[in-house]
Amino acid sequence: MNKQIKNLPNFIIIGAPKCGTTAIFNYLNQHPQIYMPSCKEPHFFSFEGENKPHWGIPNLEAYGTLFEGVTDEIAIGEASTWYLYSKTAAERIQYHLPEAKLIAILRNPVERAYSSWAFRVQCGWESITNFEQALQAEQSRICDNGEWDFHYLQSGFYYTQIKRYFDLFPREQIKIYLHEDLKADPVGLLQDIFQFLNIDSNFVPDVSVQHNITSSPRNNYLKLFLARKSRLKSIVKSIIPNKLRQNVVAQLRQYNRVNPSPLLPDIQQRFSQVCKEDILKLENLIERDLSNWL
Repeated sequence: MNKQIKNLPNFIIIGAPKCGTTAIFNYLNQHPQIYMPSCKEPHFFSFEGENKPHWGIPNLEAYGTLFEGVTDEIAIGEASTWYLYSKTAAERIQYHLPEAKLIAILRNPVERAYSSWAFRVQCGWESITNFEQALQAEQSRICDNGEWDFHYLQSGFYYTQIKRYFDLFPREQIKIYLHEDLKADPVGLLQDIFQFLNIDSNFVPDVSVQHNITSSPRNNYLKLFLARKSRLKSIVKSIIPNKLRQNVVAQLRQYNRVNPSPLLPDIQQRFSQVCKEDILKLENLIERDLSNWL
């Protein structure tokens, strides 16, 4: 671990987007022996030294300030979902934090792509409002150096992404979970992570609040209030503890959600075949049965 900064993470959630990383981030944050900064997605290791002001923390010193609040916590972590897709993050993490434990959660790639696309449509960031057309436009967007957020299907080709980490880190430092694991038994998954981080694994987090669910707003005014900075929110931030404030915000966001239309089965099946070879290679790499993805 880098010695120039007082505190740096000893574990990182490396991805992937729209797979449940925000939920895990918030649930882990409840554990008294875990420190997570209020800034999720610092993206330091994805863009270190690349001068991308809108994408992440620019340098190690600034990154270190995220962890100045650490007191007696045992596990210090952060979550940046693009660390998995990035071609450079694994090497940078290995350079700065060679002993860090790494956590990834993966989701059926077509479902993940649909959730990511629907989320961007809901936020007004995606101009192609037909999912199939968005996938058909994806390759040209990639060739045009488009933002990673538009790499809907490509970012779900997990085999090469996971292998980068397996090639650089001992397997015992890496935990791979599936989105299905989180849905089926969130407490069990979290307690497995607690054990992995060598902290009290008997702690039971509150998993009743869902986080970062793709949806449409029930009330646009409430959505804007939660999304924008305001004087009232600054005052609240100064007097209410961080973890309590995050829980209240999460409950308000959950109340304000309306689920989007489901992914059509024929589209699911067609694009699952596009991902088939990668899924089969991933299945062998992580030693998990992924036949339900096909």
